[in-house]
Amino acid sequence: MNRIYLTEYRDNDSTFASHLWARSTDEAARLCVERGIGESLSDAMPLDPLQESSDYRPASWHVMNSEQETALHALAWLGHLALSSLAVPVRDVLGDYGFLHEAIHLVGGVESCSGYEDWMVVADAASEIEMKVPGYPP
Repeated sequence: MNRIYLTEYRDNDSTFASHLWARSTDEAARLCVERGIGESLSDAMPLDPLQESSDYRPASWHVMNSEQETALHALAWLGHLALSSLAVPVRDVLGDYGFLHEAIHLVGGVESCSGYEDWMVVADAASEIEMKVPGYPP
């Protein structure tokens, strides 16, 4: 069973907390490297996903169940991990058909480049990317 492992990484002289999903501490350590953001495990004791808050849910869940600001934050983080880990090309995140690009159209009320008309399409696109990102929630 996948568990949540707490991680941390540095960016511009600041330390940030994050998390990833893995089956073991060894797998979690390997995924830290694969994600490409300089992450390390901050605690080797995993969390039980059944007892944790929505903070650990995937971006696609937030798109369908959270306010737009929370969804955009989750999508931005997904895009960062997808690009840093080289899991997807830039166009899948930021291009005219990219999930983050289209989410911004929806929030801003700007006509879509690709015909996306609702958040469900963004959630579906994000879900496809989530399956490719190392350590992303199942």
